[in-house]
Amino acid sequence: MTVSHRGRRALCRGLGWLGRRALDPVDWERVGAPALADAELDAESGRAPFVRSLGGFVLASAMALGARRAGRVVERSWHGVVPVALATAVGVVVLRDGARPALAQAHLAFLALGTILALAVGTCRATTLRQAAPWVGALAAAAWLATATFGTSSGGASRWVTAGPLVVHVSVLTWPLLVAAAAVSLARNAWRTGSLVVGLALVALALQGDASTAGVVTLGLVGAALAARRPWIGLGWLALGAVAVRGAGHVAVDLPAVLEAEGAWQLAAASSPALAALGLLASAAVAWAPRRALRGASRIEARAFGVGASVALAGFCARPLLAPGDAVFFLGTGGSPILGAMLAMAIATAWAGEPAGAMKRLSAAAPRR
Repeated sequence: MTVSHRGRRALCRGLGWLGRRALDPVDWERVGAPALADAELDAESGRAPFVRSLGGFVLASAMALGARRAGRVVERSWHGVVPVALATAVGVVVLRDGARPALAQAHLAFLALGTILALAVGTCRATTLRQAAPWVGALAAAAWLATATFGTSSGGASRWVTAGPLVVHVSVLTWPLLVAAAAVSLARNAWRTGSLVVGLALVALALQGDASTAGVVTLGLVGAALAARRPWIGLGWLALGAVAVRGAGHVAVDLPAVLEAEGAWQLAAASSPALAALGLLASAAVAWAPRRALRGASRIEARAFGVGASVALAGFCARPLLAPGDAVFFLGTGGSPILGAMLAMAIATAWAGEPAGAMKRLSAAAPRR
């Protein structure tokens, strides 16, 4: 046996050691072991057959690992994705009945995109998401401020960013990032930094004249603070939100009527009470999904995000009942609410997938303020 043959066999043994630890035992016996056996047989045949069979082993192992991980993500995330899909389907029926088939097709496209987003973000490691949350929350607040200054205006309000045919309602799309950043700041007892980011975001909503979104986001932040057992911080955020809502009320906004959003609940209830009831059930399921996913979590930020996201989603779902001109993803217009809801589900899925043995409270000994 030459040195080259010894090197090939050593490489096979090393990859086999890695494969046994990376793959599920069932996947190893079904996929990994046979492919590695082929590579070991080809180790004596020459370089070219060995490289091909070894590449086949690496590819088969990677596909098995990816499929197993994707399956776990789907298993954890379907509780959130299915309610959003059902709610969107109700909206599609209402839009088609209202002779808006093009908009109904757009909602289906956004639902597909949101599902991909939820599965992609749901594969992130909980630790990575936890480390990135404060930064992306700050970026979300900065984006809201930039939108208030440089965004697309309509009726005196600047809440949107236009990218070709797409018009994105930035705050409605990215609010889960702000709630996640607030939850992490509560867990780390970094309430000063968290309050600064929250204050900037609420100032941006006030400048946009978006009182309803400011109120809903504030309720979500207060819910996160209460879940983290930081009631005084929640009270401070509630005061900031009240100022933002009042400030937004002083911005002169005269938005044009959105025919397919105005009174959609009333129209659906009049045409089909069963459809309206289904919409209510779907909205309740959407609002409960993050809390359900994270109700058993032991980390402070996970619990706080679950409660905060559920409260915020309940507020978004209730907006048509309180203000008929406000649109939501299942009875209204636009894809930003669909993507925002899916993003909230994805963050909850990622934190719900953290192994129980790794869940330790970061701030168990931190003083309460």
